[in-house]
Amino acid sequence: MVSCLSIWHSSIFVLFWQARILASSLRETEDCPDLLKNFANVVSNYTYCAVKNSRPFRFCCVCQEAYVTALNGHRRIVKSKVCHKDLVMAEKYQIVEAAYDFAVHIWESSNCPACFESDADGTPNDIKPAIIDFFQKLDVVENCFFNNSQIHIYPVPGNHSASNTSAMGPTVCNACNKSYHALDTAYKKIVVSDSQEFSVCADVSASMNYTRQRWSNDFNCVKIHSDLVSVVALTVFFCFLPIIFYVSLRMQGDSDIRKTEPSVQS
Repeated sequence: MVSCLSIWHSSIFVLFWQARILASSLRETEDCPDLLKNFANVVSNYTYCAVKNSRPFRFCCVCQEAYVTALNGHRRIVKSKVCHKDLVMAEKYQIVEAAYDFAVHIWESSNCPACFESDADGTPNDIKPAIIDFFQKLDVVENCFFNNSQIHIYPVPGNHSASNTSAMGPTVCNACNKSYHALDTAYKKIVVSDSQEFSVCADVSASMNYTRQRWSNDFNCVKIHSDLVSVVALTVFFCFLPIIFYVSLRMQGDSDIRKTEPSVQS
């Protein structure tokens, strides 16, 4: 009697446990469409943010929150064994994984991790102090350019002729010289800390390249000094000096040979 009762209790426990597992599995299955819809929305928001902030290029700093949200949306799918099997493993064209890879590729190919202090799993957190300092100095330079030229920074000034921007050059160069070189110094510190320029966060490198273009080409603030011309001329002269020396020796040798040859009498 006791044995039968124990078996009955054990059977009830097993059935109860299986029911709980089945109910949990059903709940996860019901959550899968919501997880998929959420991931679609966060990837869409992230892509929109990336395109919107491609000019001026502020993608990394502005879209960091959207990127983290997209990462977390994918992690929730992967964490659920049922949903991962249903939405990822069983799906022939791997659209979920392709969307995730696309999001990560944009972030990493733009060197965005170089802008942030990151967790061990690569999740970006706070913007690095050097990056904040760079953009503070960039704001000063851009304001100086505008205040002394009345030409907007972006888009690239296609509605202003080169003569208009170059005419403003002396004013801009004199007024903004100090702030521009402070920005250039801040950029060089970032490059040194990252060892190689191509690893610099794209927000920083794109901003510096465009600012240098305006400083050099639009406002003509970079001039070739006469000393540089003299150095180049002397370098070219000394490069050709050995050639001139050896040619002179060869000609002198041929002349001496002709002088020592006996004249032929007819």
